[in-house]
Amino acid sequence: MRAVIIDKPGRLRVAAASDPEAGPGEVVVQVGCCGICGTDLHILDGEFPPTPYPIIPGHEFAGTVVSAGPGVSDLAEGTRVAVDPSLFCGRCGYCRAGRGNLCTDWGAIGDTVNGAFAQYVAVPAGNAYRLPADLGWLQSVVRTGVTPVVLTAALVALVLASRHPPATGTAAPARDGTGAKEGTMSRWLTSRQP
Repeated sequence: MRAVIIDKPGRLRVAAASDPEAGPGEVVVQVGCCGICGTDLHILDGEFPPTPYPIIPGHEFAGTVVSAGPGVSDLAEGTRVAVDPSLFCGRCGYCRAGRGNLCTDWGAIGDTVNGAFAQYVAVPAGNAYRLPADLGWLQSVVRTGVTPVVLTAALVALVLASRHPPATGTAAPARDGTGAKEGTMSRWLTSRQP
């Protein structure tokens, strides 16, 4: 699959990455849309301490279930979902008291584990919420509170790459404002399918 990978603060690339597999209690989601959040920019800048590198960012997203791991019976292939990126341990005192936001072992899809600036992402099935079939992707992200910026990995890379020089061997957007819409990153992505 193709993904935006931040190798270290200030260095990103669009490259092939291994397709995720659904583990027990997980589903693999084909990403339909993903927003860019300020946290993603902090991760790129190295200003979000819990983030390990390299990482595939992207935590505000929706998509379609393409596979389910053992123990998942309520989310079939083809189910459209919005995903809550929060990963709580469920065992600490805060989690047991219903205060997962204060979890002592907090994590988040796209912040501490690989996220949705990719074609596919594995997520806990309990974090995937069904979407009505009649909603388009833009309406889905607006109604579920996900940032209403629908972007492909190419546009994500263009936005993020404009903040930092790309790693050697990657394409970069035009910096003079010409051809931004048809920028080199977009051409590079579409010409190099894994």
